[in-house]
Amino acid sequence: AVTEKGEYFLNNQPVPIENLLPVLGNFLKDKTNPVVILHAQKSVPIENVVKVMDVANKLKIKLVLATNPER
Repeated sequence: AVTEKGEYFLNNQPVPIENLLPVLGNFLKDKTNPVVILHAQKSVPIENVVKVMDVANKLKIKLVLATNPER
């Protein structure tokens, strides 16, 4: 997850963006065909979302961007 305050979380645990690559890589190391679901608040700058997408790309894992449905 990414918050509008620029905070990053993995399974509700805070992770500094500079540590996301090794932490996520370690978390997913034993998984077959892992998929990351990224939750980002609507007000999060796209640059913060792209940082997570870049980490997923480097780890060669699928990333899905979760959004809230329109009402």
